[in-house]
Amino acid sequence: MSKDQRLLPFAILVLLALIWGSSFILMKKGLEAFDPIQLAMARLSIAAIVFLPFLISYLRNVPRKKLVILFLSGLFGNGLPAYLFAKAETVIDSAVAGILNVLSPLAILIIGAVFFGAKFSRGKISGVLLGLVGAVILILARAGDVDFIENAQYSLLVVVATLCYSISSNLIAYKLKELSPVMITTFSLSMLGFPSMIYLFAATDFMSVMQTHPDAWSSLGFIAVLGALGTAVAVVIFTKLLQLTDAVFASSVTYLIPIVALAWGLYRHEQIVPLQIAGMVVILSGVYLVNRK
Repeated sequence: MSKDQRLLPFAILVLLALIWGSSFILMKKGLEAFDPIQLAMARLSIAAIVFLPFLISYLRNVPRKKLVILFLSGLFGNGLPAYLFAKAETVIDSAVAGILNVLSPLAILIIGAVFFGAKFSRGKISGVLLGLVGAVILILARAGDVDFIENAQYSLLVVVATLCYSISSNLIAYKLKELSPVMITTFSLSMLGFPSMIYLFAATDFMSVMQTHPDAWSSLGFIAVLGALGTAVAVVIFTKLLQLTDAVFASSVTYLIPIVALAWGLYRHEQIVPLQIAGMVVILSGVYLVNRK
């Protein structure tokens, strides 16, 4: 393997961190005009439109027996997290959501061990437990706030989203590895995106918001960037990384995501307390133990 080939996975990690680390602030901007379900539906719709040309070309080639797995990978990897993160960020800061997202590698290991027979060594068990302690510290960091219970409840939505990511990542790594990343992303997003588009226009007041809310167009612009880059393009890149390496290595992008998310949070003057930083460090230490050879 050449030096460039060895460095490629790490270059992809950095690129994904920049894209996904910025996703949390983009969601905050999208929520200025739209509610969580509208944001999620619009995000998925835009991502599906991006992949429409690929859908047309792949229709005859997709293995029919893989359609259910493709749908499930999209549902858990994109559909449910899109809503859960948007709902969570109606209460918690974008930086906190980015930090909690670091639990993804730990969730991937747990799901992989329980359902896919992945190895679960003592070091990895220690890493998972340490990561969970860090998550508790992060959630308790604002225990003195009046709205602490609400913050904790909405923080748990992000934890559930990381479990969804872990299911999708393991499905791709163990059940879809023979398919191309573009094909996987095209069908997993299309089966969610186009029904989401119908729901967005038919069952929500999306058009009314577009006509009356002063920030509607700017919020939609941020959602468009989120859908095209954060969902469509990034998922292809991540799927390729899964195929180049494995689910645990690929999820290590979460080492870098909180740094980008924190930078955006500080830029927006979000309140970051020292105990939150401590929680992030503990979580990252757990992720390190999980990934250590």
